[in-house]
Amino acid sequence: MITLIAKPVELKCDGLCGQCRCVKDYADKRLLLCAALFANLGTDSTEEEVAFAYAEEKRLILEIANVDQDLSDRLLNK
Repeated sequence: MITLIAKPVELKCDGLCGQCRCVKDYADKRLLLCAALFANLGTDSTEEEVAFAYAEEKRLILEIANVDQDLSDRLLNK
């Protein structure tokens, strides 16, 4: 079974300063975790492991929505 726990990332600012990359870094870390989920799946993965990966991916994308709704919408094809 795949276990992945996303550590909370604190933003250094509200993301609107335009001088830092807090929002981008926050989203990038979650997208990296999404990529790792699916990279760890293989032909021998069970249906539960695949379902877990998709559920975890959706949860991570919804976390991205908290700081960047436009990116989240694009990832979810909204």
